[in-house]
Amino acid sequence: MNSLSADSLDATVRDWLDRQAESHDPRPLFERIQRTLGRLPRSQSRRHWAWPMVAAAAVIATFLLWQESVPARTSAKQLVQEARKVHLLPLDRCYLVELRKESELLEEASPVVPPRVTHLWTRGDRFFVEATDPQFRRTWGRDDQGRVWMAFGPHRAIRIEPDEVPRWLNLYCDTLTMQPEALLGELLTHFELTREPSPTDSACHIVRARRTFDHPLAALRSAVLELDSETKVLRRLTLERMRQGRLVATVTYTLAETRLLDSDKYELEGHLQTPYEIYTRDHRPERRLVYLKRWFGPHAVLWFPPQTRP
Repeated sequence: MNSLSADSLDATVRDWLDRQAESHDPRPLFERIQRTLGRLPRSQSRRHWAWPMVAAAAVIATFLLWQESVPARTSAKQLVQEARKVHLLPLDRCYLVELRKESELLEEASPVVPPRVTHLWTRGDRFFVEATDPQFRRTWGRDDQGRVWMAFGPHRAIRIEPDEVPRWLNLYCDTLTMQPEALLGELLTHFELTREPSPTDSACHIVRARRTFDHPLAALRSAVLELDSETKVLRRLTLERMRQGRLVATVTYTLAETRLLDSDKYELEGHLQTPYEIYTRDHRPERRLVYLKRWFGPHAVLWFPPQTRP
């Protein structure tokens, strides 16, 4: 027989229950147990039954408190759905983009390898990219009509129409950019989503996405998302980019800044100052050729449809 008295056990358990959670009061349950004990005869049998019943009360109280205080674990799919809604809000986020080449196919598909580090601004599915090279400032994007534009400083720019954008340039754009709403929608539709344990010192949820079927034309094999535990914003995203069924690059996007920008920043004209000039296939195409060669190299223009070359 344990040497503790029934009164000592009562006090110990009451103490323990009071410390479990400020928002939950287990004392009514404890009092009901006490009233039950009070109906037992004042004999050794009461002392004999007191400890098992108090111990059982503690176990039951612990279970009830745990059920009430621990929320149901949110599924990976629910987390991605919440993130998609958050990224539809009219708020601008800047991501540091880091690219690691995984295959020579990346170079075979394009006359120029995308830069290793850039800055990507997103709002919904709109985006523009800023080069990090201080010696050669440039900003580029692709508008809602599919036109690729590039600004070389505040007074000179080029624009390429959808029907003249070569496949390699579209690949270049797709490799470096990330349109959150469309991407998260694709993950919800074509990928198997699972939650992974988060580091104990990290306030984020981790979701891994794996494609549910192999397809030779698939551009994305897998993704790892780190979502802020409170806002569900993408804090970090790692994508495995594919080409011809092979991994060509691993691209990591890390949230660097959140603020409001003028909406025109997602259009070419929003990066220019008067007076400015935009070179197109209809306006001084020879100057556009100069800038294309300067950015992508002398062989880049050979990849354009012949009818679009000056």
